[in-house]
Order: sequence, then structure tokens, then C-alpha cells
Amino acid sequence: MNCKLLYVAIILAAFSSCNNNKDQEKQKFVETGYMDSAVKPGDNFYLYVNGKWIDSATIPSTETGIGAFFDIYVIIFIHHFHPAKTSL
Repeated sequence: MNCKLLYVAIILAAFSSCNNNKDQEKQKFVETGYMDSAVKPGDNFYLYVNGKWIDSATIPSTETGIGAFFDIYVIIFIHHFHPAKTSL
């Protein structure tokens, strides 16, 4: 009897500890802010998905691309191993 009561108490504690704040903004699985709805997905899916990002992103003239992996590269390799080359 005590064992069943203990299991029920643990389960209730686990469920009550879940965070159910309605004030928190729900995170999106897919970021739709950069999608260009003016382009039909069947005509050019790449521009449909990335159209607004392509128009708004700026890539430095000294680089061929930009993104999270570039940021990690700069932080780890340039700043850590070559501290004199921080002009990137």
C-alpha cells in the first residue's frame, strides 16, 4: 500500500513540476519570418523558403559566406589560436 502511494506521489510531483506558463511565447519549429510568400513554392521552392533572408542578409566583401559555422570558426580558431588576427 505504501509503495503504491509513493508511486502516485512521485507521478503527481513529476506532472506538477512541468512548466505550463501561458505567458511564455511558444517556440516555432520552422522559422517563417524569412519565407517569401510572394513566390509560389511550386515555382521556386528555394526562393519561397529563403527569399526574405536573401534580400536582407549582408555578407562581408572579404568573405564568401556567413552563418553559424563561420561564427564558430572565428570564435575558436581566429580569436583563440591567432589572437593577432582579430580584424575579421
